Amino acid sequence: MGTPPLTDVTRLRIAAVLVVVLVLQTSLLVRLRVHDVHPEALLVLALGAGLVAGPERGAVVGFFAGLVADLFLETPFGLSALTYCLVAFAMGSISSSVMRSTWWMSPLTVLAGSALGVSLFVLVGLLFGQAQLTHDHPAAVVAVVSLTNAALALPLMPLVRWALARPGPEHGYTKTPR
Repeated sequence: MGTPPLTDVTRLRIAAVLVVVLVLQTSLLVRLRVHDVHPEALLVLALGAGLVAGPERGAVVGFFAGLVADLFLETPFGLSALTYCLVAFAMGSISSSVMRSTWWMSPLTVLAGSALGVSLFVLVGLLFGQAQLTHDHPAAVVAVVSLTNAALALPLMPLVRWALARPGPEHGYTKTPR
């Protein structure tokens, strides 16, 4: 049967969260560096969308989050979009078991997804001749991004859930008849 289409309200909420996360990424998080590596909030958004909404919607949100990220990078346009799309789809594929579990499973899953995302970004970039993506300590880059993204998952996951929730009585967006 497939996934039902997104409502206009849901599209607006996703766009609003994307803008908020972009502003957070470009104004604050790029300055929070550990070993010259900063968190990737747009990757957290993509992974969270996969976890909350499943593989198809996660991939779509991941694609657009990656396109926005690509506007601020010197790598080939579309590299982040491809990477975020693929890892969001992968996270969405395991979402049914993760989202019903305890509160700490989302950050743990974002940690693993971030490690996968950063590694995939570098590998695909190297395939396209982006030698500048190699780093003296690639494991440190993966570790820093993964750990900081796991911490970011705690405040960002509620935003992602809100953005992708279906409007209706079960989500408090319409009044129920008495």
